[in-house]
Parts: sequence; C-alpha cells; structure tokens
Amino acid sequence: MGGKNSTFQTLINPEKDVRNTHVHGISNRMLTRPEVPKFGELIPILLQYVWSRQMDGKPVLWVAHNGRTFDVPFLIFEFRRCKMEMPGSKLSSVSLEKLREHYKIPITGSAHRAMQDVTTLCYVLQKLTFELKLTVPQLLEKSFRVSDLAASRPEK
Repeated sequence: MGGKNSTFQTLINPEKDVRNTHVHGISNRMLTRPEVPKFGELIPILLQYVWSRQMDGKPVLWVAHNGRTFDVPFLIFEFRRCKMEMPGSKLSSVSLEKLREHYKIPITGSAHRAMQDVTTLCYVLQKLTFELKLTVPQLLEKSFRVSDLAASRPEK
C-alpha cells in the first residue's frame, strides 16, 4: 500500500468540544493533551508530508471516502480559518462502506478511525482501479479539484 512512510495520522485539537464520541471513540480528553497539535500547528507538517510524497511532474492525489461532503469542506474551512490556502490537488470521492462490502475487505481495526479508513480505502482504490482498468490519468480525469468545492461553498 505505498511502502514505508506512506501513511500519516494524528489527532487534532479542534479547540472546541468534540461530538459523536460514541461513533469514533475520540474524547475531548484525548484531544486536549499537550502533544496533540491544533490545526494551525499541523498544516506545515501535513503539507511537508504531502509534498514529500509527490513525484517530479506528477500531481498529488488526495483520496477520501467522504471527501465531497465532509473531508474537503472541513479542510477548506480549517485552512481558511488559519489564513492559508488549501492546495488545489485533485480528489476522488466514493462511499467507503459500500465499496468495502463490495470488495469483501475485512475491517482489521476500529471503524471510523482515520488509519482504519485509510487502510480500507487503499485496498478499495487498488481493487477499483484494477477492476475498471483505470490508468492514473484516467483516474485524475474523473476526480474533482479542491477549488471546485471551495468556489461553490460559502465562507462560514
């Protein structure tokens, strides 16, 4: 699934109370520990990681199972709140749960936790691109850009 150092995960202090602890198991106490970064502190680390994965002349592909309705709008809002612009990389969005079931990919950790979702999504993406015989350029053609959502969503 991409080799050594191909994944990145961290909790983020949202600087407000977290909801839905019963779904994801993440509590306010977990997020307010001193070593948990706030989003503004995380942006440089995240961008460094993303750009370190980029190959010369190739686009960075961000893949999210709930990208259009949650992940990308969340990232756009947080980047703007920190007075930064989110890179306009392309993204592909699919329903993770349905694809996981379709491809019979077992859950090996806690559902609704980032690394489990990322791991599942890696397997889904491999199976999906193989099944559809998609090349990377074709996959990028079917993706949407951050700017597509940023332009269509009002500022909060």
